[in-house]
Amino acid sequence: MLLMNDVSRRSSSISPVIKRFVAMPSSMTTKRRPRRKIRRPNLNKKPITDLNEVSLGFDFSKGDEAHWKFKIKQLREFTKTLQQQIQKADELKKLQETMIEEGVSEDDNGSEIEKDAGLIFEGLSGAGTVGDTKQIPVKSPSLSGLIMTASKELDNILPSAVVCRINDDNLIVKALADKRHRDWNAIVDALYRSEKRLKGLSTGEIKQTLFHDVSGLSFESIKQVEEMLTESLGDGITSSASFYGFLFSQLSLLKPGTSAYNTAVINKMRQLLEVYDSNESENKFQMDNKIMHSCLKFAMKLKSFKDMEFFLTKFKNTYGIQPDRKNYNTILQFYLICDQSQQVWDAFGAMKFLSLEHRPDTRTYNTMLRLCNREKNYAKAIDLYNEMTDLKVAPDIQTFAYLAKTLAACSADSIVSEGKAESLRLMGWKYIHEIEKHWKLDQEALDDSTAHYVFSSMMALAAYDGDVGFTRALYYKYTTFKFKKNLAMAQVWNKGSLTYKTIWRQSLNPEMFNYLLMSYSRYSTTKLPLLAGYDAGAKLRRNIIFSVDYMGRYDKDQGINVNIPMLPVQELTNERQILLESRALWHFNLEFGGDQNLRASPIEQTREKLESFVQECNSYDEFKFKTLHEVATMKDSLVNHRVLNSIALVSYLTIPLRLGDYTEFLLRLKEFTYHQHELEEILSKLYSSVKVIEPEFTKKSYSDNQKQIATQKVELDNASRFISSMKHKIVSSNAIYELIMKAATKFGNVELATTTWNQRGKFRKTDAFRSLEESEQKEKDRIFAQLIVSFFVSQKMLTDAFSIILASKRYIKWTYSMVKPLHKELQRIEDFHTCERLLSVVNEKTKIQKLQDDIRELSL
Repeated sequence: MLLMNDVSRRSSSISPVIKRFVAMPSSMTTKRRPRRKIRRPNLNKKPITDLNEVSLGFDFSKGDEAHWKFKIKQLREFTKTLQQQIQKADELKKLQETMIEEGVSEDDNGSEIEKDAGLIFEGLSGAGTVGDTKQIPVKSPSLSGLIMTASKELDNILPSAVVCRINDDNLIVKALADKRHRDWNAIVDALYRSEKRLKGLSTGEIKQTLFHDVSGLSFESIKQVEEMLTESLGDGITSSASFYGFLFSQLSLLKPGTSAYNTAVINKMRQLLEVYDSNESENKFQMDNKIMHSCLKFAMKLKSFKDMEFFLTKFKNTYGIQPDRKNYNTILQFYLICDQSQQVWDAFGAMKFLSLEHRPDTRTYNTMLRLCNREKNYAKAIDLYNEMTDLKVAPDIQTFAYLAKTLAACSADSIVSEGKAESLRLMGWKYIHEIEKHWKLDQEALDDSTAHYVFSSMMALAAYDGDVGFTRALYYKYTTFKFKKNLAMAQVWNKGSLTYKTIWRQSLNPEMFNYLLMSYSRYSTTKLPLLAGYDAGAKLRRNIIFSVDYMGRYDKDQGINVNIPMLPVQELTNERQILLESRALWHFNLEFGGDQNLRASPIEQTREKLESFVQECNSYDEFKFKTLHEVATMKDSLVNHRVLNSIALVSYLTIPLRLGDYTEFLLRLKEFTYHQHELEEILSKLYSSVKVIEPEFTKKSYSDNQKQIATQKVELDNASRFISSMKHKIVSSNAIYELIMKAATKFGNVELATTTWNQRGKFRKTDAFRSLEESEQKEKDRIFAQLIVSFFVSQKMLTDAFSIILASKRYIKWTYSMVKPLHKELQRIEDFHTCERLLSVVNEKTKIQKLQDDIRELSL
C-alpha cells in the first residue's frame, strides 16, 4: 500500500510531456538480407561414419567457431574410418590373391581365421586373469603366413640365385616379409648351411644380398658372413671397402655383453685389421674414417680407454688417418659417458680450431649441452646456443630440449639459480615454445628418443614448478602412448612368448615417474603455475590438459584399456588427493602396471629356500651369499626395480614430508626400506640357531631340545617374513637417513631423531659405507652432523647443538652457513659468550694457516 501511494505521488508531480518518435526512411536502395538464425551444433551427437551423412555444401562465411570446429571433427572421424576401411579392403584383397596362389580354399582356413580373431579380441578386451600367464595375443603362423608377401616378390628382396641356394621360400617369407622386423640371422644361417654358400656369385649379387637393408646380425652371423666372403672372394675381400665396411658396421651395432663376449668382438675387429695389413696387394682399398668410426663406436659402448686409444693410434700411425667430424663426435660422447668433463671441453675446443671440415655441427653442440645439463651450467648452455646462432648451425628439437632441461635442473638448485629460479624456468619454456613453433609436440610425429627428450624437458620444468595438473597430463600421455606402441609391436612381431608384464616394463619410464613424484612433493594450493601467467603458456597448458582422458573412454573404444590409476579430474585440489594418487601410482609402477600383486608375500617359498640353504651351506658367508642371490632373483621377477630405486624412493617419501603427514611418511618408510644391520642380525641368528647348537642336542634334555626347536622355528619365521618383504624394499642409504632426520626436525619428534642417529651410526660400520672414498665419507658425515645441529636448534636444545659442534670440529670443517640457525638463536637469547666460542670454531685456522701467520709476523 505504501508502495502504491509513493508511485501515485511521483506520477502526479511530473508534468505531462508528449514525446514524438519519427521514423526516417532508409537511404539504401538495396533490400536488406534477412538475418538467419544460427543453429548450435549438438556436441553429444554420435560421430559420422557414413559418407552420406556428411554434407559438404556449407557456406564457411557463416556460423560460429564452435560449429565449424565440430564439423571439422566430424570430417576427421570420417576420414579416419574411411582409411581403416580401405586398409581392411586391401588386406582382404591381398589375402585372397595369396590364397589363390598357394592353392588354399577359403573354407579350409575359415576356422583358423576365426580362431585368431577370437584370440586377438580376447586379449585386447582384457579378458582372462592378470598374472605371469597372461600372454600377448598374436596372430597364428597360419594366418600371418597367408597375409605375407607372395613368393613372386622374393626376387625383389634377394637375388634368385640366393633364393635357390636357400631353397626354403617359407623361411624367406617369414624372415623378410615384415619390413619393420626382418630376421636376417635366419637368412644368413640358412645360406651358411647351404652347399654352395656364396661361391660363384657375382660381386653385384653378393652386394644385393648383404646390403639390402641388412641389420640386427648377431656375432655368430657376422662370423658366418666373414667366412663365406673369404671363401668366395679370397684375397679379393680386401679390395672392396664396402665388404670390409659392412663387417665393421655390423660389429659396431652389437650390444655389449659379458666380458668374454666383449673381448671376442674387439679381437674380431683387430683380426680384420691384421688381415688387411697382411695383404700387400696394390688393389686393396684405402682405409677410411667410416671403418674408424665403427671401431670407436664399439669402444665407446664398452667405456674402454684402452681400446679407444688403440684404435686412434692404429689408424693414425699405420694408415695416416686423422679423426674427422663424425669421429670426434664419437670421442666426445665417449668422454661424456665416462664422466671426463675436462676432456670433453678440450676435444670440443680442438674441433673448433682444426679446420672447416672439423667445425662442430648440431650433434656436437647437443653433446655439449648434455654436459652443461650434467654440470648445471646454464650460462654456458646459453652461450653455446648463441654460438650456434652466430655460426648459423641449425638447432634441432634435441637442442631446444637440452636447453630447457638444463634450465630446469639449474632452477632446482638454490645456489646455482641465485634466487632466479622462476626466471630460469620461464626461459626454459621459451625454448619449448620454439619446438612448438617449428615442430609438433606430438609423440606420433616424433621418434622415441626425440619424444623422450621433449617430454622429459617439459615434465622437468613443470615438476620443479609444482604444476601437478600439467605434469600428470604429460605423464599420462607419454605412458599410454608407449604402452599402445609396445603392445602393437608385440602383437605383430612376437611369437606369443611376451606377457603384459614385459610390455609394462618397457613402457614405464623411471625418469618420467620421478618427475611426477617431484611435482607431487612441490604441490601448493596457493601457488599459480608459471605457465598460466602468459598467453602462450596458458594455451599450451590448456591444450595438453584437455587432450587427456583419465577415464580411458577413447582407449576402450579402440579395445585397449590402459587403466593408469589417476583420479578422473584435470586438477587436484587438496593434499589428500595428492597422497592417495601418488601411492596408487607408486604401486602401479612397481607391479608392472597391475600385472603383479605387491601385497602377495612369497613367505612359504622363502621358508623352504632358507631351510635348504642352512642345511647345505658350510659357512655363514656362503649362506648369506645364497640368500642375497635368492632375494635378487625374487626382486627381478616380482617387482619393477627399474622404478624402485633410491632416487625415486626419496621423491616418494618427500611427498608426505612436505605435505606434513607424519603417519603417511612413517608408513611409506617402513614399507619400502630396511636397515643393513637388521638383515645381518636376522641372518646370523637364524644360522647360529641351526648350525651352532645342532650338535649339542644329544647332550641336553628333552625339554631343552624342545625349547631349542621352538627357538629355531621363531628365528625361521622372522627371517622368512623379513626376507620375503625385501622384494619391494631397498636398503637405507645416506640419503634416506638424511631425509628421516629432516622429518624429525619438521615434526619435532625426538624419538625418531634419536633412533635415526643410532641407526646411522650402525650404518657407518657396514661395507656399503666403508666402500666409499674417504672424502665422500667425510662429506656425508658433515651433512648429517649439520642436520643433527638443526634438529637440536629447532627443539631449543642449544647446549646439545653446540656440544655436537665442539665434539666434531677435529673431523668436520664447520662453516658459518652450517651454524647460522644456532648463531641466530644464541643472539636472540643474548648468550654472547657462547656466540664468541661458536665463531671461534667457525673461524679457526688450520695448522698450516697458523704457521703462515707466524712466519709473516717474524718477517715483520
